[in-house]
Amino acid sequence: MKKFFAVLALVTVGASMAHAGNGNSGGDGCGLGWQIFDKKTLVGTFIRGTTNSVVPPSFGMTTGTIGCDQHPIAMNNQEAVQYVAANYESLMIEAAQGNGEYVTAFGATLNCGSSEFGALLQKNYKALSTVKNAADFVGAVKGEMTKANLCI
Repeated sequence: MKKFFAVLALVTVGASMAHAGNGNSGGDGCGLGWQIFDKKTLVGTFIRGTTNSVVPPSFGMTTGTIGCDQHPIAMNNQEAVQYVAANYESLMIEAAQGNGEYVTAFGATLNCGSSEFGALLQKNYKALSTVKNAADFVGAVKGEMTKANLCI
């Protein structure tokens, strides 16, 4: 039984140390664990590692919270996601038609002013119309843009 607890303690400390280094720019100071205990000690490492295992720093990197810098991918999509969330119904009507001011404005948020952008949305309308989350919708559109080698 003592061996079990010794192995459990080693695994827990090892996992804690592995997770404690996650973070912004230099790897320190990012995640909920750092917000709870910021001293660089063995106890602090254990607390940060355990906390960051439950609430991973990737949440903070996506949202730019809990001491983390927002990941560039999340920042690049933020304007497009907000636009889709605010204009989803009108955008989808125009996407089915392949053109319109909502389609043009959405393309602009993705740095795509190509006239082919509306045609791409129209061609993939059936698949895109099943995506209800704005972030997933933007991801799906960007995936189709990559496949079509459009505005990349």
